[in-house]
Amino acid sequence: MINLAQYIRGSRYDFDEWAANGCEGWSYKDILPYFLKAEDIHIEELKSSKYHNMGGPMAVSGSRVTQLADLYMKAGQELGYNITDYNGGEQIGFNRMQLNTRKGVRESSAVAYLGRAGKKDNLDIAVNSFVTKVGFQGKTATGVYYIRNNRKYFVSAKKEVILSAGSVNTPQLLMLSGIGPKEHLEEMNIPAVADLPVGDNLQDHQAYALYSKINRSIGLTPTLMTSFWTFIEYQLFGSGPLTTSGIEGSAFINTDNTRQGKTYPDLQTSIFSAIFNLSLLNLNKNIKKDYEAWGENVDGFSFVIINTHPKSRGTVRLRSNDPFDHPILDPRYLQEQTDVDDLIAGIRVWEKYIETPTMKGLGCNVDDMRKSFCLQHEFRSDAYWECMIRCLAVTGYHICCTCKMGALDDPTAVLDPSLRVKGIKGLRVVDLSAFPNVTVGNTNTPTVMLAEKAADLIRGMDSVTHIRQKLPDDV
Repeated sequence: MINLAQYIRGSRYDFDEWAANGCEGWSYKDILPYFLKAEDIHIEELKSSKYHNMGGPMAVSGSRVTQLADLYMKAGQELGYNITDYNGGEQIGFNRMQLNTRKGVRESSAVAYLGRAGKKDNLDIAVNSFVTKVGFQGKTATGVYYIRNNRKYFVSAKKEVILSAGSVNTPQLLMLSGIGPKEHLEEMNIPAVADLPVGDNLQDHQAYALYSKINRSIGLTPTLMTSFWTFIEYQLFGSGPLTTSGIEGSAFINTDNTRQGKTYPDLQTSIFSAIFNLSLLNLNKNIKKDYEAWGENVDGFSFVIINTHPKSRGTVRLRSNDPFDHPILDPRYLQEQTDVDDLIAGIRVWEKYIETPTMKGLGCNVDDMRKSFCLQHEFRSDAYWECMIRCLAVTGYHICCTCKMGALDDPTAVLDPSLRVKGIKGLRVVDLSAFPNVTVGNTNTPTVMLAEKAADLIRGMDSVTHIRQKLPDDV
């Protein structure tokens, strides 16, 4: 999985809500041991925490590269927030970054679980292979069809077929195999094996980035990132600017203080020590020109706001019954006005943040976000910020929940709490499409947790009893 490598588990309230809504066995107390099992903490001040663990397959390291990393925290304190461990007992506050890196190298799930030396007798990887559908005998999954080197194959399953193709391709494969909304399958001329709401409930985070120039040359500019000495530092010592994705600060915020300690935060912020690279975005030519006027090597920072639980819901649908046709994604971003309102609430936090003594000392100015393409509205009004959001908000690349798990009597659920496809024998889904609802923050880490727990469900064992006995008292 390619992402910004931020290690975040979500909120304890996410998982307690899953359990309360029918996902028995998925409360925070149930799943925290699996987060700990997977973790190998390398941050000194967190090694003694009962919320962290050493020795797991996936390394977690800090991301303190520039002076800005400490200034972000200082400004957060000036705003009235504590500095917290967002994977610990209290999430609300400003936080130092935790990244899935080991000695400056990304620790992806592929590296952590498959990249270690040694023969794996229980694993056979077929590369250059394209799965086209699941095979069935009645209501029992028997194996999968796939194409390799332009030849068709079928591999049979002795016990179960496990789909781990992600939130887009897993629902596509299920629908191609006859598991999905009956009317849609009939439209695609696919015989229905099971009428289930596959491809519904698509959820994703939306992100909106605010920018400010700073008056000191301490940011991660393109010149610094590509310099010879930066490269040498990384190669010799595994340290320096190339060990980070640019993100050096974080915060989790409740815009309504009466909600604190009762539910998950409304907003996540990621603070980059650079002006966010707009060339990554497919922007309107005039909008892009307004930003490029700053020049490429401007020192500054980006304050990216993410609404943690958007209300908008989308779908995944087949384009045709040809497995090589990409499915149709309709995420319906910002369809619900509350999602825009949440982002505007985050902007109001940013406006106060850059007015703190620390940020003002860096020369930060709200006027840096005065852009011509939205000035038909009064600058800094709700209407102005909504215009900016609708022009510039982007996906968080956290698409999930398209094959949600839930109680057996939940008509919106595709899977039961053991990740088995309802009404089908021998078929499970093990990826983030199984989430009932999107979690707080980046989704890589909770996906690893889900896979660790799924391994125990499949094997019919409990591999984390020893960890469960050591959980913090307040879990």
